[in-house]
Amino acid sequence: MHRLLDACKTCFPVFVAIVGIIAFFYLFYFLIKKQPKIFWTVIITAIIVSIITLMTDRFIFPKLFRMFSLACGGQEVSERWIIYDTDPRNDTFIKGRLRYGELLILDRILMKEKSNNGLRLDSTTLNEAAKYDPKIIDAYDRWRKCKDMRRSYHRSIYPDERELYHYLRE
Repeated sequence: MHRLLDACKTCFPVFVAIVGIIAFFYLFYFLIKKQPKIFWTVIITAIIVSIITLMTDRFIFPKLFRMFSLACGGQEVSERWIIYDTDPRNDTFIKGRLRYGELLILDRILMKEKSNNGLRLDSTTLNEAAKYDPKIIDAYDRWRKCKDMRRSYHRSIYPDERELYHYLRE
């Protein structure tokens, strides 16, 4: 069931848009016929709510932007394009079962650590940056374990160093 819902993630914004357009059509049709004075008030309110909704990055705008960029030929960014270690086994170990959004939070945490001269973050800063999510905190601890290992060939990398290892993204 969970995989079925994951497969429908890209279809859901399209479905919501179609249902919304149909609902607005019938609502406006009813208002024009029955109560034309309220019609313009509803239209202006709907425009203001739409603008506020589209301006916030929490709601539907990022999903619609992603959907249209994919339709226009953009590439899907997925978890496999995000690497944390040059050793594939350690990279899989670090990622665990994190989703794309959680990996982005982990990226921000690692960049905070790098700006802290590579020193481990204290628990308060880590918890606040991870939004108290234990999966992200565990992933950070796994990354630190791999970073602290003495290795001659493989190494753990920060998010801004990924371009140096683009050949691993295959």
